[in-house]
Amino acid sequence: MSTLNTHTDQSAVLAKHSPQQLIQEAARICEELISLLEEENACLEKKEMARIEDIGREKASLSNKLEMLLSTIKTWSSTASDDDKTTAKTLAEALKGRLAAMNKLAERNFVLLESKYVATTNFLDIVRKSISKPKAATYGSTGKTTEDENVSLVTKSV
Repeated sequence: MSTLNTHTDQSAVLAKHSPQQLIQEAARICEELISLLEEENACLEKKEMARIEDIGREKASLSNKLEMLLSTIKTWSSTASDDDKTTAKTLAEALKGRLAAMNKLAERNFVLLESKYVATTNFLDIVRKSISKPKAATYGSTGKTTEDENVSLVTKSV
Protein backbone atom coordinates (compact mmCIF):
# COMPACT_ATOMS: atom_id res chain seq x y z
CA MET A 1 0.00 0.00 0.00
CA SER A 2 0.89 3.60 -0.34
CA THR A 3 3.06 5.48 2.10
CA LEU A 4 1.73 8.76 0.74
CA ASN A 5 -1.14 10.41 2.52
CA THR A 6 -3.14 11.68 -0.44
CA HIS A 7 -5.67 13.54 1.71
CA THR A 8 -3.32 16.36 2.66
CA ASP A 9 -2.74 19.53 0.71
CA GLN A 10 -0.36 19.60 -2.26
CA SER A 11 2.37 21.69 -0.62
CA ALA A 12 2.52 19.30 2.34
CA VAL A 13 2.77 16.31 0.00
CA LEU A 14 5.54 17.99 -2.01
CA ALA A 15 7.41 18.90 1.18
CA LYS A 16 7.44 15.26 2.34
CA HIS A 17 7.92 13.46 -1.00
CA SER A 18 10.02 14.01 -4.06
CA PRO A 19 8.32 14.44 -7.42
CA GLN A 20 9.82 11.11 -8.43
CA GLN A 21 8.09 9.44 -5.48
CA LEU A 22 4.81 11.06 -6.48
CA ILE A 23 5.17 9.88 -10.07
CA GLN A 24 6.06 6.36 -8.91
CA GLU A 25 3.05 6.33 -6.58
CA ALA A 26 0.78 7.54 -9.40
CA ALA A 27 2.15 4.75 -11.63
CA ARG A 28 1.50 2.19 -8.87
CA ILE A 29 -2.08 3.39 -8.49
CA CYS A 30 -2.49 3.20 -12.29
CA GLU A 31 -1.38 -0.43 -12.16
CA GLU A 32 -3.92 -1.16 -9.43
CA LEU A 33 -6.65 0.53 -11.45
CA ILE A 34 -5.63 -1.43 -14.56
CA SER A 35 -5.90 -4.68 -12.58
CA LEU A 36 -9.32 -3.68 -11.23
CA LEU A 37 -10.57 -2.68 -14.69
CA GLU A 38 -9.37 -5.98 -16.15
CA GLU A 39 -11.06 -7.88 -13.35
CA GLU A 40 -14.29 -5.91 -13.70
CA ASN A 41 -14.32 -6.35 -17.47
CA ALA A 42 -13.85 -10.11 -17.04
CA CYS A 43 -16.67 -10.21 -14.46
CA LEU A 44 -18.97 -8.27 -16.79
CA GLU A 45 -18.19 -10.50 -19.76
CA LYS A 46 -18.79 -13.67 -17.69
CA LYS A 47 -21.85 -12.13 -15.99
CA GLU A 48 -20.30 -12.64 -12.54
CA MET A 49 -21.91 -9.67 -10.85
CA ALA A 50 -21.09 -10.48 -7.21
CA ARG A 51 -17.76 -8.60 -7.18
CA ILE A 52 -18.77 -5.60 -9.32
CA GLU A 53 -19.94 -3.39 -6.44
CA ASP A 54 -16.71 -3.91 -4.46
CA ILE A 55 -14.61 -3.20 -7.53
CA GLY A 56 -16.54 0.02 -8.11
CA ARG A 57 -15.78 1.24 -4.59
CA GLU A 58 -12.09 0.36 -4.95
CA LYS A 59 -11.93 2.10 -8.34
CA ALA A 60 -13.51 5.26 -6.92
CA SER A 61 -11.06 5.39 -4.02
CA LEU A 62 -8.01 4.80 -6.21
CA SER A 63 -9.25 7.25 -8.86
CA ASN A 64 -9.56 9.99 -6.24
CA LYS A 65 -6.01 9.30 -5.02
CA LEU A 66 -4.67 9.28 -8.57
CA GLU A 67 -6.43 12.52 -9.42
CA MET A 68 -4.94 14.21 -6.37
CA LEU A 69 -1.45 12.93 -7.18
CA LEU A 70 -1.67 14.03 -10.81
CA SER A 71 -2.83 17.46 -9.70
CA THR A 72 0.09 17.69 -7.27
CA ILE A 73 2.55 16.57 -9.97
CA LYS A 74 1.12 19.16 -12.38
CA THR A 75 1.49 21.89 -9.74
CA TRP A 76 5.09 20.85 -9.13
CA SER A 77 5.81 20.73 -12.87
CA SER A 78 4.61 24.30 -13.39
CA THR A 79 7.16 25.62 -10.87
CA ALA A 80 10.03 23.11 -11.25
CA SER A 81 13.33 23.93 -12.85
CA ASP A 82 14.30 22.35 -16.17
CA ASP A 83 16.90 20.19 -14.39
CA ASP A 84 14.27 18.82 -11.99
CA LYS A 85 11.92 18.15 -14.88
CA THR A 86 14.65 16.30 -16.79
CA THR A 87 15.27 14.07 -13.76
CA ALA A 88 11.59 13.11 -13.58
CA LYS A 89 11.10 12.83 -17.36
CA THR A 90 11.68 9.07 -17.69
CA LEU A 91 9.28 8.29 -14.88
CA ALA A 92 6.74 10.72 -16.30
CA GLU A 93 6.92 9.07 -19.73
CA ALA A 94 6.30 5.66 -18.16
CA LEU A 95 3.38 7.12 -16.22
CA LYS A 96 1.89 8.55 -19.43
CA GLY A 97 2.04 5.07 -20.95
CA ARG A 98 0.27 3.52 -17.97
CA LEU A 99 -2.36 6.27 -18.03
CA ALA A 100 -3.00 5.61 -21.74
CA ALA A 101 -3.37 1.87 -21.07
CA MET A 102 -5.69 2.58 -18.16
CA ASN A 103 -7.83 4.94 -20.27
CA LYS A 104 -8.16 2.31 -23.00
CA LEU A 105 -9.38 -0.23 -20.44
CA ALA A 106 -11.69 2.37 -18.90
CA GLU A 107 -13.30 2.98 -22.29
CA ARG A 108 -13.90 -0.76 -22.73
CA ASN A 109 -15.23 -0.88 -19.17
CA PHE A 110 -17.65 1.96 -19.93
CA VAL A 111 -18.98 0.17 -23.02
CA LEU A 112 -19.50 -3.06 -21.05
CA LEU A 113 -21.19 -1.29 -18.15
CA GLU A 114 -23.42 0.70 -20.48
CA SER A 115 -24.46 -2.41 -22.42
CA LYS A 116 -25.29 -4.25 -19.17
CA TYR A 117 -27.30 -1.25 -17.99
CA VAL A 118 -29.27 -1.05 -21.25
CA ALA A 119 -29.89 -4.81 -21.26
CA THR A 120 -31.08 -4.73 -17.64
CA THR A 121 -33.33 -1.73 -18.29
CA ASN A 122 -34.86 -3.41 -21.34
CA PHE A 123 -35.43 -6.63 -19.40
CA LEU A 124 -37.08 -4.78 -16.52
CA ASP A 125 -39.32 -2.89 -18.96
CA ILE A 126 -40.42 -6.17 -20.54
CA VAL A 127 -41.15 -7.69 -17.13
CA ARG A 128 -43.00 -4.57 -16.00
CA LYS A 129 -45.17 -4.58 -19.12
CA SER A 130 -45.88 -8.28 -18.87
CA ILE A 131 -47.08 -8.13 -15.26
CA SER A 132 -49.16 -4.99 -15.54
CA LYS A 133 -52.89 -5.71 -15.38
CA PRO A 134 -54.85 -5.17 -18.54
CA LYS A 135 -57.64 -2.65 -18.28
CA ALA A 136 -61.18 -3.59 -19.28
CA ALA A 137 -63.83 -1.15 -20.39
CA THR A 138 -66.91 -1.72 -18.25
CA TYR A 139 -70.21 0.04 -17.77
CA GLY A 140 -70.57 1.95 -14.54
CA SER A 141 -73.79 2.51 -12.56
CA THR A 142 -74.59 5.58 -14.66
CA GLY A 143 -74.21 3.71 -17.94
CA LYS A 144 -70.88 5.30 -18.86
CA THR A 145 -67.86 3.18 -19.78
CA THR A 146 -64.84 3.28 -17.52
CA GLU A 147 -61.46 1.60 -17.64
CA ASP A 148 -61.07 -0.71 -14.68
CA GLU A 149 -57.96 -2.78 -14.03
CA ASN A 150 -59.68 -4.81 -11.31
CA VAL A 151 -61.91 -6.61 -13.81
CA SER A 152 -60.83 -10.05 -14.91
CA LEU A 153 -60.66 -10.51 -18.67
CA VAL A 154 -60.71 -14.28 -18.30
CA THR A 155 -63.86 -16.19 -17.38
CA LYS A 156 -63.00 -18.38 -14.43
CA SER A 157 -66.15 -20.51 -14.41
CA VAL A 158 -67.59 -22.54 -17.22
